[in-house]
Amino acid sequence: MRRWVGIFLAVSSSFVLVGCGPGTSGTLGLMTDGNGNTSAVLQICEGHLENVVLNLQNRGVPEDPDEEPERLGEWESGSKVRKGFTQFDLAQGGNGWKVVTPLKPRNAARTFSITAASEDSAWIAFGPQFKNSDLTKLKPGQVLVSPEDGSPGNRVQSLDDFKATSCDGY
Repeated sequence: MRRWVGIFLAVSSSFVLVGCGPGTSGTLGLMTDGNGNTSAVLQICEGHLENVVLNLQNRGVPEDPDEEPERLGEWESGSKVRKGFTQFDLAQGGNGWKVVTPLKPRNAARTFSITAASEDSAWIAFGPQFKNSDLTKLKPGQVLVSPEDGSPGNRVQSLDDFKATSCDGY
């Protein structure tokens, strides 16, 4: 009997642990305008998002497990941004997004990540992990996004395709 109780507790607790993370809210991408200006594009499919953060990716395992990656920029919306499309310039903000941490210079050899989240930690949207060279290859109207299947590398798609397909599967 004890054995079955132990198995039940182990299995039921695993279901609880799986459901504890934030829900995926949508897709976050990056665009350039051909003049060196970069903007974030965000398609929200479910929930709400209020913060976007650009981080320097760690080179390896940090010594302190609570250590956060170096923040290179942060933006917040004055209100909960719900379903739909939004875009803002990383240097200036715009469309209801304001700069909280001004954009810092990025070392061309390093890798960066951009993520959007809700203040209540209920929702998240992942953007691409990228190097500066990934952005310089973009043409105006192209969006750099994460791969769909979790494979290495990023995808490039048109802004129209980004808007039309980012919520497929939600």
